[in-house]
Amino acid sequence: MRKAMVRVEQRLDATIAVRFQDQYVRVRRCAQPIRELQPPLQAVAAKPPKPAGKPKRKPDWMNNFSLQSGPSLRVKRTFLLCLDRQPNAKRPEWLD
Repeated sequence: MRKAMVRVEQRLDATIAVRFQDQYVRVRRCAQPIRELQPPLQAVAAKPPKPAGKPKRKPDWMNNFSLQSGPSLRVKRTFLLCLDRQPNAKRPEWLD
């Protein structure tokens, strides 16, 4: 019956009835838990605020950064084709 839907009825004669799937289920009241008196919590003294100190330094990654200098992006790119060289190897047709 875990996580099942039940209907709890409190009747005029102060009894409680529990209904599960159109049948009444026998139940009994649990004893009230005995609560132990806990000592009151002591108030914790507020900590004094920390001094502000020096502000953090900004990062230097943008210093000496220039969009004008650097390699051109319009350079023609090339690639190398490596083939295994065997004495009787047949050359691919697309290389001719």
